[in-house]
Amino acid sequence: MAAAIGAGMPITEPSGNMIVDVGGGTTDIAVISLAGIVYSKAVRVAGNEMDEAIVQYIRKTYNLLIGERTSSRSRWRSGPPSRSTSASRWRSRAGT
Repeated sequence: MAAAIGAGMPITEPSGNMIVDVGGGTTDIAVISLAGIVYSKAVRVAGNEMDEAIVQYIRKTYNLLIGERTSSRSRWRSGPPSRSTSASRWRSRAGT
């Protein structure tokens, strides 16, 4: 909830807002609507595991060994949000 408020998301509106917080050991996911948490889940796949997957992919595909710092930097550079709040907004309608 705090991440949504900090990102300036409209949590009191009757629309769903998904928050995904990728940490070092877990990824926390929540859907917020009407100032309440509709659904939340924490999964054990997170940044460290993603970094390792990048290292393995680069090694197998390009026969090149990179370190954790480089894989982490590439993960952040490959898809960072455009705003400094680390929030991205996606709109979707049911059935479309």
